[in-house]
Amino acid sequence: MNLYFLKLRRLSENIIYAILEGNILSPSNHIPLIEQTELLVTGWDYKEPAREIAPDDSVENHLSIEVMQKRNSIKKGVAFRFRTLFIFENETILDYTGEDSYVIDFEDVVDKNEVSRMLRNTYSKFTEKFDFRKIGTALRNRSIRTLNESAVDVDAIIPLLT
Repeated sequence: MNLYFLKLRRLSENIIYAILEGNILSPSNHIPLIEQTELLVTGWDYKEPAREIAPDDSVENHLSIEVMQKRNSIKKGVAFRFRTLFIFENETILDYTGEDSYVIDFEDVVDKNEVSRMLRNTYSKFTEKFDFRKIGTALRNRSIRTLNESAVDVDAIIPLLT
């Protein structure tokens, strides 16, 4: 029986590497090494609304996602960019964008479950940053729209990582 130990090691402030220790892995049980960056807030355009937002006021919230392929000579990767707009009385009061990247060795293969996990993880970090930054704004009692994973074509993302 072969035993493998997954050990996390922080190599820099923003990247955590998972290192598999044990016997040499065969292709059938190889676990890809995925490097993840910290979510970067690439846009936070907040405009104070003309009047206070009451709890029963309607505030529109739109959520979108872009997926971009990333490559260099030794690694492949993908970046997820989430964007949300909050609109109150036909005025955009917040345009917030955040981006997260995942980098993988060329020989590693990533499946649909792993891509879904990346998507959920990025969305979670995106909402976490929002929840912290919304304090002190008119949106302090509002949340970002829930991610509808069934609306995301994960199968279309996998070719970006081949």
